[in-house]
Amino acid sequence: MSRHSVGPVMASVVIVALWICWPLHAAGDADASVSGLLEAGRYQDASEAAQTKLGAAIAQPEQGRLWYLLGEADSAVGSYQTALDAYLKAAAIDSEWRLVAQVAAARLQRRLGDADGAAGRYESVLADYRSATGRLSAPELIAVGDAALALAPSDASLYATALDIYEEAVQAAPEDPAPRVALGELLLDRYNNTEALEAYREALEIEPDYPPALLGLARSQHFDHSRSAIDAARQALEVAPHSVAARVLAARLLLELEKYSQAQQEVAAALRINPRSPEALTIAAALHYLRGAGDRSAALVERIDEIAPGEHEAYVTLAEIAAQNRRYRDAVMYAVRALGRQPAAWRAHALLGMNRMRLGAVDQGRRSLEVAFRGDPFDVRTKNTLDLLDRMEAYETAESERFVLVADRREMSILAPMLLPIAERAYDTLAARYRYQPATPIRIEVYSRHEDFSVRTVGLVGLDLLGVSFGPVVVLDSPSARPPGAFNLGSVLWHELAHTFHLDMTRSRVPRWFTEGLAVHEEHRAQPGWGADVSLGFLTAFQQGRLPAASALNDAFIRPSFPEQMLYGYTQGALLMDWIEQRYGFEAIARLLSGYRWGQTTEQLLPSVLGLSAERLNQTFDDYVRSRYAPILSALASEEGSVAVQPGHYAQLLIEGRDAVESGDMPLAEARLREAQDLFPEHTGPDSSYRLLATLYTRQQAFDRAIEQLEQAVAIDADDLDAHLDLAALYEQTGQADLARAMLERALLIQPFDRALYETLAELRSAVGDWRGAAQAWGAVGDLDPADPLGTRYRHAEALFRAGSTVDARRQVLATLEQAPLYPEALELLLQIRDRMDVEVSTEPPPSGDPGTGATRPDSVPGETQ
Repeated sequence: MSRHSVGPVMASVVIVALWICWPLHAAGDADASVSGLLEAGRYQDASEAAQTKLGAAIAQPEQGRLWYLLGEADSAVGSYQTALDAYLKAAAIDSEWRLVAQVAAARLQRRLGDADGAAGRYESVLADYRSATGRLSAPELIAVGDAALALAPSDASLYATALDIYEEAVQAAPEDPAPRVALGELLLDRYNNTEALEAYREALEIEPDYPPALLGLARSQHFDHSRSAIDAARQALEVAPHSVAARVLAARLLLELEKYSQAQQEVAAALRINPRSPEALTIAAALHYLRGAGDRSAALVERIDEIAPGEHEAYVTLAEIAAQNRRYRDAVMYAVRALGRQPAAWRAHALLGMNRMRLGAVDQGRRSLEVAFRGDPFDVRTKNTLDLLDRMEAYETAESERFVLVADRREMSILAPMLLPIAERAYDTLAARYRYQPATPIRIEVYSRHEDFSVRTVGLVGLDLLGVSFGPVVVLDSPSARPPGAFNLGSVLWHELAHTFHLDMTRSRVPRWFTEGLAVHEEHRAQPGWGADVSLGFLTAFQQGRLPAASALNDAFIRPSFPEQMLYGYTQGALLMDWIEQRYGFEAIARLLSGYRWGQTTEQLLPSVLGLSAERLNQTFDDYVRSRYAPILSALASEEGSVAVQPGHYAQLLIEGRDAVESGDMPLAEARLREAQDLFPEHTGPDSSYRLLATLYTRQQAFDRAIEQLEQAVAIDADDLDAHLDLAALYEQTGQADLARAMLERALLIQPFDRALYETLAELRSAVGDWRGAAQAWGAVGDLDPADPLGTRYRHAEALFRAGSTVDARRQVLATLEQAPLYPEALELLLQIRDRMDVEVSTEPPPSGDPGTGATRPDSVPGETQ
């Protein structure tokens, strides 16, 4: 039994095959010079040296090895047919490299379009392994594992077989790093990155500069979204600058960071080594695609098809890159093209399903995922998503003019009346501002389990976000999925709908940093306190130089260098949008969005729209932040590379103010806290000057001053539940019922499932005659497991009756009387309902053609107690 788990993942071929000759640690004297030339990247010289040696009289085993090395040299420069011929000759010679050559030949047969021949050869290798009487070497076992892995898409049990064989290779050559790299690749592609990383590190302990292990380490770090991935890829290139695989990975990492010029340099270097590398050409096509040069991209894809008619991986890679860049329709298109070349490409089926769902075609997406799962039942993303769809049978929908809300049926009655009006208001506001209207209906999905939200977004658990916009579909955490009071649901919804506008109006070409900053900027405009706040941590990181430059802000979102950097990226992006709109007007933002729509890059747009180079933007924005936050930044003093708040400045002021409040020294407390507030007025939360001063003034019964402090606090931070509740209580205590009601309504966006909040709100609405609002609040109480279900239902019925909803009131009061037939207030209310219904019936005009003068109401209404 294997000690590793291949556990759910997608199928992929290990990268060891892309590395030339490093697994051949056992090369003999006859081919030592050829191996050396291969390791040095001198492929033409290696090819000539191998041919020269083959022309001499040498023993067959050495011929087999030389033919194999000749195939490696020719394959490295894209001479695939001549390489195949060499591999086939090596495979025909009885030597220890026969199985290795067989697998290399099969790999090229598949690339060149002979899928049946490749499959037959892989099966032959497995048959030889099963019938072998002697012990195979580590290179032979790696080849057999590769054969099993290549056949696994047609027989999923072979994933486990490949795993066992790679582990056998590790045991056969414990001092050889190659088997561990092969094992790591399989584990990584099966999403078992923890054990994959362990395998790569074990390989590097054996040989610290082993290029395939360095590349595997980079891929593992890429899997974890670590900034270290590009460093590991560059380390591999330092050891093996001729490695096409390392340059391709480095190019893709740079592409994801939107550093397109640097990515292009790596691709160009790879193509100088192998002008016919499908992997390098794919990244080149992706770069043209992302830069808006569709014709050039399509031409390169055609070239890939000519070079590798038997492969579909280019389309899978392009689908992945399109999805990573939020171009979900293009991801669907590329996945369909991959399936046109290989109907059993299960990863393509999975990509098709996931991206159809992101576009709102949930039923179509599910069908594609079911096909993918039948072909590869170990793909965890597919399985997780299908399991989620099963759980969503407990969800229901509600609709407004332009939105469809999907939520847990237990939460729908609370969420629908809250979210749909906000969504409609956001659409109207943003449509007027941008002079653009995305297609409707827009689907909003709200998940009561954070794990479900994460799976809906990326197929895996562990995504630390609150909301995601795919454009036509917005996905949110429900507040019930997080600790109480964790976030403001209205703010998050507005943020994601802003993304929907930005994605649609730019054809999904807007950079991540730009749309994130602009979405927070729109939150700030929509409601005081919405959106990311400038924090002391953010300013400290700014002062320390830990934040990326404005022109490189995408780094914070794609490869953050410390845990808080992505959070700070939202704040930094919003400040940048604030600055652009203040200095250049909203028209500049609109022009930038238009430029992105037509394929222009940030590098191109900065001079044409803002009149700035990237360097000038960085300096000007840096000056803006330093000027805007000069008081608090002046309180941060550098000491040996760190930033510390000095005694007598901000942190010390808060400490002294808090201690003075606790000790009752009110004059000192007020002085210290007022000074802190002047220094950094954006700081909110339980330890802020606002909350401490509110406590101080409340103790002094200076309620107006306490209210003033809390009003400022919630105007800055709409996520602060306690501040909202304290402020509502003070409003009610001072007789300001309307303001108390409004503050509780704001608090419900932070904690919409708090029964006590709804009870208080229902009473306040009833007190001012807002019976429709009171009915909605009592209905919510009834849905939240009330302590007095009958009393709650009666109060709901009463509010409905007073709001004029007679039929609904009757339904609620009858339900009350079914459980308590002698409930006196309910009986009295039922009589009032009957009297109103009598009046309504008697005043109705007779039906058309009815000769009678009026309808006669029966003595009783069916179901009523007589």
